[in-house]
Amino acid sequence: MKINAYQKRTIYITTGVLIFFAIISFITNDWRFFLGSLYSVFINIMFAFTAKNNKHIQKFNQKHAEKKKLVK
Repeated sequence: MKINAYQKRTIYITTGVLIFFAIISFITNDWRFFLGSLYSVFINIMFAFTAKNNKHIQKFNQKHAEKKKLVK
């Protein structure tokens, strides 16, 4: 299964969110912040990988491909 640009961006953002809440939890020593973020991150990732390729995702991937061509 090939990961498209929408899924890659979702993974990067959710990884950043988990790291952010892990840092907050480590500083405050209250791990409810991190544990609370796990559910929303899991749902977000599952949606990104199970959502059908609708017109919004296709439009996002098309824009990303066009930007990639301009950079080269």
